[in-house]
Amino acid sequence: MYLQQDISPSADEAAMASLAYSQWERAQAESMAEYVHRRRTVDLSLLADEVIRDKLTDKEREAVTLHFFDRLSLSQIAERLSVNRATVSRTLERAQEKIRQYLQYVVQYQYNLKNVTFLPLAVREAMVTAAARHRTVGSFAERLVRARECENICPEQLAHCTQIPPARLARLESGEALPDADELLRIACFFGTTTDALLKGESHGTV
Repeated sequence: MYLQQDISPSADEAAMASLAYSQWERAQAESMAEYVHRRRTVDLSLLADEVIRDKLTDKEREAVTLHFFDRLSLSQIAERLSVNRATVSRTLERAQEKIRQYLQYVVQYQYNLKNVTFLPLAVREAMVTAAARHRTVGSFAERLVRARECENICPEQLAHCTQIPPARLARLESGEALPDADELLRIACFFGTTTDALLKGESHGTV
């Protein structure tokens, strides 16, 4: 009598397959140089978070959080903190200078340079990536955009890797459409997270 075998993958096999799939897809979307540049920004953003947490004063940390992460203007921050706009500006300048000083040697190491003339740009890119991690999200569209920006991936790369047409991905990111089951699975595999984390924001996952 013929017995049908269960060929469904185990949890470990599924996880390894998902990881291999995402790595293969990413390799098709970017060159090694592009990957290294993208990862440099992501790694620098993680270090920027540490500097903000450990090296800034409470006032500097609050100003940076409100300006870069919550996207408030100087006037809005001044009103929130009951200080004048000039005070906010000076506080932010001191904070940004500290961040640049702590990160400059990392940037020099990353690019193997003695002098880093583009340090402000590198730090600003890192701060944009760091801000994505601190963003409050409540919808699938917001979680999708945050996941992409946390990895410093442009929409075109994500569309290519997940085989979702760019126009369709734009609608998903804007909240004009919800993903079908296949799209959701491909996006979850790419980011190494779960479909529930993408849809509901559940904690087990990277989104």
